[in-house]
Amino acid sequence: NPNNPTGTLTPRDELERFIAGVPERVLIIIDEAYIHFAEPGYQDAIDLGLKHKNVLVSRTFSKVYGLAGMRIGYALGPPGLFDYDFEFYAAKDWGSINRLAILAATAALDDKDHIRRSQETIWQGKRYLYEEFDKLGLSYTPTQSSFMVVDMKQPSTPIVARLRDKNVFVRDADGPLGYVNLSNHIRVSIGLMEENEAFITALKGALG
Repeated sequence: NPNNPTGTLTPRDELERFIAGVPERVLIIIDEAYIHFAEPGYQDAIDLGLKHKNVLVSRTFSKVYGLAGMRIGYALGPPGLFDYDFEFYAAKDWGSINRLAILAATAALDDKDHIRRSQETIWQGKRYLYEEFDKLGLSYTPTQSSFMVVDMKQPSTPIVARLRDKNVFVRDADGPLGYVNLSNHIRVSIGLMEENEAFITALKGALG
């Protein structure tokens, strides 16, 4: 939450109703990998993870913090949660987290300026893409993440291939590695402004 690939957020009241309807013996994992890109005002689920016995909130340093190569993240839950015999707990591998990754992650938590710049880059970029897609007559799902899905109004696979020929890489939502019920769509990551502009220029040519 936000969801991949749509970038949409589950409303807080829906999330709370869902949790209330799940037996405590069932572990609920709320993945907030992209939560930092949500527009200001959305309440994250950390309090839910601390309040409920069976709710775990997971986050990663791979997205807004820019530490994908470090392969490190963290989880928040109530006291005693990790004493439960959940299957995922037995499968964890703490040995894969090295000291450099821990030091980098600790420093990243304190780098508020980097987080703010990353957020503003994504928020500015998505507003630009919204405007350009509107001009092209393409429909899209408003996103609360660092990516979005766009309806090409025609088969997306040839468009993805034409973009690739221009060294522009997007996810084909209609291809063999695509998503259910998203035919004719692509998923595009929001980048720096010059990258967004290069994508739009290439897309105009690819649409024919």
